[in-house]
Amino acid sequence: MGKMKKTNKVSRPKGPLEWIYIQEERTMREIYDLLLDGTEYDVEYWEEAQVMEVSIPQEGNLDMEASEEAGVYWVTVSPKGYENTMEAMKIITDLCGGHFEIDE
Repeated sequence: MGKMKKTNKVSRPKGPLEWIYIQEERTMREIYDLLLDGTEYDVEYWEEAQVMEVSIPQEGNLDMEASEEAGVYWVTVSPKGYENTMEAMKIITDLCGGHFEIDE
């Protein structure tokens, strides 16, 4: 009988991956500009699609997409670097206002 191979554990995120960002006072373009000027994050913005990607240097990323409702954005976070992404969400609210909610 052969030996059993040890497999690597699958890491699970420490929290939800789908969020909603509510920011009724700023457009996505304004949020992008604030993040570009006020953080060390690598931020990409596709205006026509109303999609933004925020790459966190330590590890992790956050994707934001405008919903059909003004001031409401769908957010997906990477399970890799989850803690760093949660810190980035705090920085975003400190810099841009608004708040994040879990997408249930």
